[in-house]
Amino acid sequence: MLRNLLPTDWHCHQDYSTLRELTIWAIEGRYPSLMDEPTQVVAQAALDLAQGVLVSVQSDLTQRGFP
Repeated sequence: MLRNLLPTDWHCHQDYSTLRELTIWAIEGRYPSLMDEPTQVVAQAALDLAQGVLVSVQSDLTQRGFP
């Protein structure tokens, strides 16, 4: 999992102990039709999670001097 490649002191490790919900969508993107179409609620939850991870990683990068 990509999260595990980040340093362990980054907020992403602390805030998101597992990202299985996003892993499912990565697999579905490569191998369509394995799953039923998501509901609006499920799709929105996955999007919210992905956005949260992005914000967390961007914050850690900024704190470490990356633009």
